Amino acid sequence: MSRFLSVFFSIFWIVFIAIGFYQVYLFINGYPLFTIAKKEEQKGYISFSSFPVSSFYMNYEWVGSGDIHVLHLLGTYTMCAQKLGYHDRCFPESYVPSNDQEMLHYRDIVLLPHPLEIRTITQEPTYILPSGKGFFWYDTSKKQIYWIDKQSSQLQSFFLSFEPDEIVFEESENAYYAVQKKVKNNPEKKEKITVGSLFFSLPTALNFYETLFIKDNILYESLPVRVLGTESKTRMVASFIETIEDAFPFFSSKNIIIVLPTKTVLFSADAKDFRLLFYKDPKTPVLYFEEIHQLWFVHDKKLKLLQL
Repeated sequence: MSRFLSVFFSIFWIVFIAIGFYQVYLFINGYPLFTIAKKEEQKGYISFSSFPVSSFYMNYEWVGSGDIHVLHLLGTYTMCAQKLGYHDRCFPESYVPSNDQEMLHYRDIVLLPHPLEIRTITQEPTYILPSGKGFFWYDTSKKQIYWIDKQSSQLQSFFLSFEPDEIVFEESENAYYAVQKKVKNNPEKKEKITVGSLFFSLPTALNFYETLFIKDNILYESLPVRVLGTESKTRMVASFIETIEDAFPFFSSKNIIIVLPTKTVLFSADAKDFRLLFYKDPKTPVLYFEEIHQLWFVHDKKLKLLQL
């Protein structure tokens, strides 16, 4: 190869590599690829998704619906997710940075129904199953025992052999009895109420790969791994004075429902906030049916249902 060609190819590769580095520089500063210092306003990537699927607005200007991942002008905005029949979910002071920084993202944002209605299932006195995993009551008009537990979202029922005057709990047997009091020559009647599914589960270890998890009454968030091969890190989100009685992931691992002694709240990782769902009676469980997004609980001694 002649000296001229050697010099030519050397210069060519130097220019080619320089243009490549320049394009990378432009990209991380928000410019489109394959532009030669074209005078444009800088943009950064934004990423949004929600449950249910909704429309997203930046300063009340529509930017997309569903699961979006697009470029948007740099700056500070009020970001809102909106859907008819649901409360708007808005985040002021949302900053769109250049591509050399973490993108603006609100993933798996939960919109709550508007209005957030809590329905009373029954006006009858409600009892906690001996297992602590469900509820039952006696319907005086239909003359049946109705019950529900964590095993199934379907109400089940059966008839007693008589109409009870009261339902009592026998601590020695950890069981409820229907009682018909003695009247004249009729002796007292008692019938054991056997309701609820059999539950058996092996203890499970904490899953530190979930975005949100609870350990020792503290809520933690697992931070995304920035560099392949490095260990994931966690940060403490909140410490609770009240005992956390139960917790359920809602829609995704980025949202968690936390059951406290007198109330139940929803925490969202990207939104970084707690929202009150409802108040409950102390020492009463909460049933969550993930498939249909229903929560059953007791408040003011009445069985309630919240549909999300």
